[in-house]
Amino acid sequence: MKNKKILILAISATLGLSSCGSYTFKTNLDPQNFVDYYKISTVKIVDNAYLEDKPYIVLANIKGLSCQMQKRDMIANETDARIALRQEALKYSQANAVLLGKCIRIKHDEADAACLESVTCYGQALRIDE
Repeated sequence: MKNKKILILAISATLGLSSCGSYTFKTNLDPQNFVDYYKISTVKIVDNAYLEDKPYIVLANIKGLSCQMQKRDMIANETDARIALRQEALKYSQANAVLLGKCIRIKHDEADAACLESVTCYGQALRIDE
């Protein structure tokens, strides 16, 4: 009985290990998503005090939105709206900063809006020459 268990274990291990060699790993993850995710780290959020005595160019007025679409979704928050603002700045190839203006939280009427609650941050995409 003991030899039979050892034989079954050895056959199972052999089959298991031999199947590892031909296994190919497939994923639905797009490597470009990782590049895009970390790309926003090249865009910093600044204020007027930071810009003092620095040459810069305003590229565009931009906004970033955080939206709670359903009650079960995460509540809209300023952090996500600021991330969206930085992502929006990336649409302007020369942008390396965002001058944050103001963030506004709005609770919407459930019957009329796509978002139950939203936070929108407004700012300007900038190119700072340092």
